[in-house]
Amino acid sequence: MAMGPSNIPFQVTDWDKLPTTVVNGSSGTATVRIQQLGDLRIRMIEYSANYRADHWCRLGHLVFVLEGELISELESGAITVLKAGSSYAVSDGLSSHRSRTVGPEAPDRGWRVLEIAWPPGRRSGNGCPRPTGASPWR
Repeated sequence: MAMGPSNIPFQVTDWDKLPTTVVNGSSGTATVRIQQLGDLRIRMIEYSANYRADHWCRLGHLVFVLEGELISELESGAITVLKAGSSYAVSDGLSSHRSRTVGPEAPDRGWRVLEIAWPPGRRSGNGCPRPTGASPWR
């Protein structure tokens, strides 16, 4: 049975039990855990202090800040600071963006976000300029 975002049976994700992938930014690191449900990709991302993405992302997703503050930079020069409890949404090919954090490591888990990306079949943008394959950013 092919699963898509409209027919995912009820399931619980224990994020601490999923494997991690550490991705280097232009500074700092992002630790990523991925839950793939059919074509729907959900990622828990924990950023280090002074993390800055090494690329402009052109893919669409929903991002919800769970802990800390996330700075979202747009290629146009706009900057938005998102605090825990806030979110942003962007469609493929619109508003190229990248994330960064500032400051010393928080005493608990630091900066944590939950990102949801819709099915690739609905994507129409240029995508992130990253290599294909097992990259946790695609």
